[in-house]
Amino acid sequence: MKKAIIFGIFLNSIAMNSQTIITQDFEAPLVGWVTNGTVTTSQNSVTPVSGSAMLSLGASDYIESPNFSLPAGSKYVSFWLNSYLTGYDITIKLYQNNLQVLTLGTFQNNNAQWSLKNINIPAGYSGGGYTILFDVVPNAVGSLRYYLDDIKVEVGQAPTSILENNQLLDGVSVDQKFGPENTLIFKTSVFPSNIDFKLFDIQGRTCYSANNLEILSNEQNLTIPHLEEGLYILRLQKDNKFFEKKVLLK
Repeated sequence: MKKAIIFGIFLNSIAMNSQTIITQDFEAPLVGWVTNGTVTTSQNSVTPVSGSAMLSLGASDYIESPNFSLPAGSKYVSFWLNSYLTGYDITIKLYQNNLQVLTLGTFQNNNAQWSLKNINIPAGYSGGGYTILFDVVPNAVGSLRYYLDDIKVEVGQAPTSILENNQLLDGVSVDQKFGPENTLIFKTSVFPSNIDFKLFDIQGRTCYSANNLEILSNEQNLTIPHLEEGLYILRLQKDNKFFEKKVLLK
């Protein structure tokens, strides 16, 4: 059966071998989560980063997690963020026993572009009775919407954003290709050159790797056999420059 490889932008690194403390992907009823936002499948041309649902938040809207326990040591909050209109804040707060103990971060996101946020929780915060609150500023205009997807609290050190510490590999694009095999076509102005190619599953496991891949023209075809349908992460790297995309094989 023919398969299509469909692409969406993914510009941050992924977590490897994390232990999840709490998670919410909005695909099922929000048991224990409290929100005045709206779970939706699409709004303002924004669609979920994965699955079929996301949370929409407007001015003064919020979502708070159920109680959870934090272990000693490293842990972090991970979530996907998007917005319709810019210039207004969404703040992420840590509560313990109904009292705010820490502001984890405040963001103003780009219009209509998903980005993955990873925020470390200091090691000194541990024990029970914690919640995470996502809170949109009350003075935002009525048409502002923030979108959240795939919220997680994980054990370990937060992955470092590629955009913060590396340059993106310029001149790269990826087309979709139909065929009996899983064929990727990517185009780059960086040739002749050699590029490291990796494909990860969503758990961070390497599914395919080709180091020092020789690029002799501006178009490169690559067949990757034995892949199941699902979500993958494509990474191209040259020196300290990266190009990453989320790919959906179906």
